Amino acid sequence: MSNETQLTGRVVQPPTGPVADVPVVVVDGDGDTVTRTETGADGRFSLTVTADATDVVERLVVGDAVEEPVRETLDGDGEVGTVVIPPGQTVGGDGAAPDGGEGPSLGTGEGPSAGDGETTPDSGAPSTGGGGPSEGAMRMMMEPYGDDATGLPEHGSVSQRGMTETPTRPAASGHGRFGQLFDFLPAASHEPAFLELLGAAGGPMDIGDDERPERADYPPAGYVFYGQFVDHDITLDTTSSLDRQVDPAALRNFRTPGLDLDNVYGAGHEADRYLYARRVGGAQDNPYKLLLRENDAGELADLARNSQNTALIGDPRNDENQLVSQLHCAMVGAHNRIIERLEATGETEGEAAFEEAQQLLRWHHQYLVVNDFLPRVCEERVLADVLENGRQFYTPPAGETPFIPVEFAGAAYRYGHSRIEERYRLNDSFAADLFQANGGDTLRGFRPVSSERTVDWSYFFDLTDTGFDGAASEADVQRVAPIDTKLPESLHRLPFTEPSSLAARNLLRGRRLGLPSGQAVARAMGVEVFTADDLGYDDDVEAVRREHGVEPGDEETPLWYYVLAEAAVDNGGARLGPVGSRLVAETLVGLIDESRASYRTVQPNWTPEFVEPLPFDEELTVGELLAFGAANH
Repeated sequence: MSNETQLTGRVVQPPTGPVADVPVVVVDGDGDTVTRTETGADGRFSLTVTADATDVVERLVVGDAVEEPVRETLDGDGEVGTVVIPPGQTVGGDGAAPDGGEGPSLGTGEGPSAGDGETTPDSGAPSTGGGGPSEGAMRMMMEPYGDDATGLPEHGSVSQRGMTETPTRPAASGHGRFGQLFDFLPAASHEPAFLELLGAAGGPMDIGDDERPERADYPPAGYVFYGQFVDHDITLDTTSSLDRQVDPAALRNFRTPGLDLDNVYGAGHEADRYLYARRVGGAQDNPYKLLLRENDAGELADLARNSQNTALIGDPRNDENQLVSQLHCAMVGAHNRIIERLEATGETEGEAAFEEAQQLLRWHHQYLVVNDFLPRVCEERVLADVLENGRQFYTPPAGETPFIPVEFAGAAYRYGHSRIEERYRLNDSFAADLFQANGGDTLRGFRPVSSERTVDWSYFFDLTDTGFDGAASEADVQRVAPIDTKLPESLHRLPFTEPSSLAARNLLRGRRLGLPSGQAVARAMGVEVFTADDLGYDDDVEAVRREHGVEPGDEETPLWYYVLAEAAVDNGGARLGPVGSRLVAETLVGLIDESRASYRTVQPNWTPEFVEPLPFDEELTVGELLAFGAANH
């Protein structure tokens, strides 16, 4: 054994999460103090036990409520795991910690509400890994939510292995993992059969013949596909399954989680040479430019492809439909134009020009996520709170590769599925369905893009009065659908998948990931909690019950369903509600802020007008950047 052992862990109390200033004391067999500390703002603690004290150490005392044996832990990695205080139980009693130490009382154990505009204490910080809750802590986690006669937790009421800890160490160099923000909350208990019926074609989440509301004030439709591009920049899970319970700790994220455009650049121009040009003459004679392909009109307006028309790009998902593929193409074009502009100055070329162009495009991308994309997705007050006062729940440990919260990836960020329309106009002469289950022409990807299908971005973004005018008038700009619980008919009838409904697949995936209910997350955040009745969920449940006789288990709604319904009830579908806004804003801002190379870390006051000679100002929009890149065609 080494000269000393670090005992580390975290203290949480549902529904509010990690709690600060709780006394944590290591005691010997007689109850005398060996060493003590208090939890930090994120609920974490760390104590040092010297070698000469290890023989007498018996247990860890948290406040005056919980005791954990730690003798065996001293011989292991020193990770105590997550200690869970039962909801409503006071911690610290009269303020006196064991052995006379001074430890403040937590009163009722309930954190302050954020419903009045005040921010809640820092919480939701992930565990540093390790063994997860002890048997005693797990028992206390189960008790508030009900046990059966055997003393075991009810089905679905407690997380599976690995779900009570948040993995933060990279799965491989440059890559992170998935983890949970609210690992102290029990998993929602809806049965798979009920979820499949709730999300089935013709079910409560199928828009059918319902008409969409007027939405002239909704964001332009292009932000749906930019949101898809952002998703492909930060997450790729190739291992999770709809058929088994998933351990987030075992999920590898095959994307770097830093909004660094690795889906465009791959591992760089040396490691992924297939993405880059060679000195062959013409427009692609610079090995620091990314490859594009000429379409039938001789324009560099398609992704580079091999002999089987497979796109040569950093993430194959960016070719899954012809809108996201052309968005990717525009980002490639933007990089290449920046290279040209930089080299034209005569001040930089070659490797140096590539590195500067890469940084500039990454910074523009990050800037757009913070200043253009998120304001069109999230509630203004929530986003402002995150930017001005910091994150409350997504707080990865310093020095660790940030993880992707499954509450974000498996629920909140899937809001975009409800914003999709069946049909889109690409330019002044061509329109087609995005998906079509019954055959016919569609905008499906994984094939060359002809000149008749080249996207005019003025149909997807407000580009009038920007210098990038296309053929569309302001009235022709297509708008996103509202965020609500209704998905287009075609998304309920996807080919070659089972179940074929995307809604059902999302609901089932949330269950497999052990996601808590939307109401549980709202309570943990301290924001307004919408009941099932508030969300119209009771009507949906009753309809499914009557037709199929399936019991849903409880009236708490799946997190993904809650995020969609909350947006519809609270903001008319124009933006996410409090829970969805917080999950999306904290994750995306957090990923940028946790990157040592992002503009907010390196140069927080940077704006696009700093970049010359690019034609942008501080009001840069996604549409302007894409139009700039597409002009390379």
